[in-house]
Amino acid sequence: MKTTIDLPEEILHRAKIAAAQRRTTLKELVIQGLDQVINHNFPDPDIQRRKRNQELLAALSKVQ
Repeated sequence: MKTTIDLPEEILHRAKIAAAQRRTTLKELVIQGLDQVINHNFPDPDIQRRKRNQELLAALSKVQ
């Protein structure tokens, strides 16, 4: 299926270079990247930030 995505010029440039260095296509590089994101459990950045904030507050309250 064809689709159109709008990428920042710098990212597109770097992606084309990465694809050429890996001797693959930009399409295959995008497929591999999406597959990684979809099939792996990456931590939620908001949850990670809240956890760090709570740890920092707990550490600061022990100092006082």
